[in-house]
Amino acid sequence: MTVGFAAPNFWNTSKGLDVLFLMNTPPKTKSNPYRLGLGLVVLIILLAAVLQVYRDRGGEDRVPWMSDFATALGAAQATNKPILANFTADWCPPCRDMNRLTYSRPEVAQAIDDGFVPLKIDLTNPDHHQEALALRYDVRAIPTRIVIDRDGNPIATSSGDLRAPVFLDWLKRYGHRSPNAVGSSGGTEPELLAKELSP
Repeated sequence: MTVGFAAPNFWNTSKGLDVLFLMNTPPKTKSNPYRLGLGLVVLIILLAAVLQVYRDRGGEDRVPWMSDFATALGAAQATNKPILANFTADWCPPCRDMNRLTYSRPEVAQAIDDGFVPLKIDLTNPDHHQEALALRYDVRAIPTRIVIDRDGNPIATSSGDLRAPVFLDWLKRYGHRSPNAVGSSGGTEPELLAKELSP
């Protein structure tokens, strides 16, 4: 006499399918609010890091800067334009902001190209020529812009981070078409302003 084992037929009953579904379903776990909070903090930190990298990245500097003072002085004498000397450095956050927000603007680059001989003095790793220029023109902070006439005399100085509208007004005062920049003035900024305002 043979004894057989009859297994339940799960495949033909809906009850059997329910049992198989329950066997393959992972157990539910409660969500941990601390884990969710930690994930949000990590996401915020990552977004802040990305924004900081974008903020610190120098924009497209559209100004055709020269780098040699003697060459710039010769160009100033040939074109009767003053030099716009930009004392800057890679490690200077306000300098990077000027690159990203001011020198990258087409109207600023055009105003500099039209009215000045642009000269960049990079003080990131200055050589003795760059240090001598910084001493000669009494550069005490960067970024500093100095308008220099064709004889090498300073006309005006501006320091700090300037946005395009304010910087454009300053450029218009001392650019090639300004009476302050024609020829060799040899005066200081207050003297030039007095001459400009006098009848």
